[in-house]
Amino acid sequence: MVKIVRPDDIEEGSLARYGIYGENGVGKTTFLTTIPDEERLLVISEEGQNIKPLKGYRHIKIAPVSQWKDVEDLHKFLIDMAKSKPELAPTAVAFDGWPIRLIINKATGAHLGRGEEREWLSNPPDQRPSNWGDWDKVAGLSNYGILCFLRLPVHMIFLFDEEAPRLDKGEITRKGGPMLPTQALAGARRYLEVIGRMFVDIQSSVADDFIPDTAEEVRRLLIGKHEFFFSKGPTHALGYTITNPSWDKLLPALTARPLRINGHANKEES
Repeated sequence: MVKIVRPDDIEEGSLARYGIYGENGVGKTTFLTTIPDEERLLVISEEGQNIKPLKGYRHIKIAPVSQWKDVEDLHKFLIDMAKSKPELAPTAVAFDGWPIRLIINKATGAHLGRGEEREWLSNPPDQRPSNWGDWDKVAGLSNYGILCFLRLPVHMIFLFDEEAPRLDKGEITRKGGPMLPTQALAGARRYLEVIGRMFVDIQSSVADDFIPDTAEEVRRLLIGKHEFFFSKGPTHALGYTITNPSWDKLLPALTARPLRINGHANKEES
């Protein structure tokens, strides 16, 4: 029987569900170091990926993955820890870069028939399906994979690579955004409460094309509506962009009340 509860009684509703995308080297992994040591952070990353920004933080653990089985094992581990040892279980989980393609397709093998698609899912992730039909079957189940992880009682942070806007004859046919298959991107847009584009501004007092040695990099996180890039979030609580974004600066999103216009709740979309 379906249990009817108040929204405040659903634990996941009070936990972070954030997505951050941007070019390589912009500072996405470094953002994770702003999560305070009161949290127990588990970072799922590609085996061999640069983890130097995370070194020296005792509250951060790394789980390198290289195949589908690794992702399934981690999912089971997080469930078991939450039930048996909640005082030791991670309170925040971050998916850094490429492994997100594994994570969003978690458990799809159980829904695919025997054949090339299922065989591919059991192989190392650098082996791709041989035809577009197989891609569609996997991508079509991505939303289910996202929900498998979003149901875990932990803060969730997804760090995506960036896909540039698509142009055709000078017109934008697809906004820039997280580098994901179409169906998975639709799921991310639907289920993540914040999707921000991280980028770097160069600030200089010299009004010239030449960038002097005294110039400074300023990181920003775009969450407001933009003509060329997809982004979403409670701008009434966080602002249109966040300068030098950190975990503390995103926390107001967890308690932000819905934006109301003329007395009616307004669902923010971009």
